[in-house]
Amino acid sequence: MDMCSIVHSTLETLRSEASETSNSKPYSDGISGLQQAMEAYTEGGLFSGIMAWPSGLNEDMVRLIEIREPLALAMLGHYAVIIHMLRDRWWARDTGKRLVQAILPTLRALRGDWADLVQNAWSAVTDDRSSHNTPSSTLQA
Repeated sequence: MDMCSIVHSTLETLRSEASETSNSKPYSDGISGLQQAMEAYTEGGLFSGIMAWPSGLNEDMVRLIEIREPLALAMLGHYAVIIHMLRDRWWARDTGKRLVQAILPTLRALRGDWADLVQNAWSAVTDDRSSHNTPSSTLQA
């Protein structure tokens, strides 16, 4: 299974969990945005997907991240994994790595199973056998 499939699969697991919460709408919207960001990334749509995700979050989702709700942190961790795939860009460098490192301890203390999902996605991206550089065939200079 390639890294995009792994990230997509773990996001679907989070979507299933989100449907059982009182905040299901912001979570569902955020997960859909992350999936669209991943699709845009694979098609070379760097700014239309990955960079647009944080600016498209609604206030409820931002609040959930701020108060460190485990599901919100797991979603943010997946965003960090996607950002890490752009580390060959000067402006991304270690941003994804630092974000994952900041999120995992808190997430592990709150929901170890969701921390494992982020860790699995992280491992898929950082595996030397995975392609994790920005797709350049469709990007314009």
